[in-house]
Amino acid sequence: MIRAFWQSRLTAGAIWALSAVLATVIWVRDLEQGYPLYIPIVAAVLTLCLGAAVGRLAGNIVANTRNTKLLGLLHVELDPRAFLDAYTPVPERLKKGSWDYAISRSYLASGYAAAGEFDRAASLLCPDCKGKPQAALAVRGLYYSNLCDYALAQGDCDKARQAAAGLEAVVADPAASPAFAQNMGLQLTFCRERLACLEGEQVDRQWLSGQLKSAPYALRRLEILEVLARDALRRGRGAEARSGREQLAEAAGKTYWGDWARQKLAELADDYEVVLVDDGS
Repeated sequence: MIRAFWQSRLTAGAIWALSAVLATVIWVRDLEQGYPLYIPIVAAVLTLCLGAAVGRLAGNIVANTRNTKLLGLLHVELDPRAFLDAYTPVPERLKKGSWDYAISRSYLASGYAAAGEFDRAASLLCPDCKGKPQAALAVRGLYYSNLCDYALAQGDCDKARQAAAGLEAVVADPAASPAFAQNMGLQLTFCRERLACLEGEQVDRQWLSGQLKSAPYALRRLEILEVLARDALRRGRGAEARSGREQLAEAAGKTYWGDWARQKLAELADDYEVVLVDDGS
């Protein structure tokens, strides 16, 4: 991720330059003191290697810190537009086909999805990456997971089922580690619960409520609140549906879930007024 931010490039470059200066100083000093030629060569090479390693480490630390700070705009402040303004240039600074490139595009896609632009979000997803098989499998799992999420948000059940089938294949892959398979399995279960809700089938509210309490980030909690609110309305539990949508509207920040919840609350109010008129009240 060093290439993604000027701060990390500057940090790594400064350390590399300093190591080059130190290697030169060591070379000149050792020659002036009459040491055999191999001694300044070894000392200079070791200095350069150490500088390269330290520079890379420091650059990555700065890059990860900067990346986390920008992601906070989306996942903590729930401000997708501010995140997109800051993060849009990041993926194109990275090597195409790499792990960092695929992951950064996934982050960017999450920003567009949180803003309600699901087609654009899906277009950013990378189905694969170069490198170790485990990394490629992780990217593939993320691809199908997000693709399913975006299809469900648009109400496209057929596309969601296709993506869920791809995610199921990733979970069943023999190369998947137990921890990775478990994590992707939870995501697959959530996708199926969302799909069941959209198709008017029964959902496991107890499981969803448990996931709501343990959700690792705010965007997932908003997705779960949406499913619970939809399901409550489908079951005819108007008060519960209203409460869920009020909770979603309050927690959604500047994401599209806030607009969705407020729109549905207005529809509930309109329906209530129609009932009053029909009753002659």
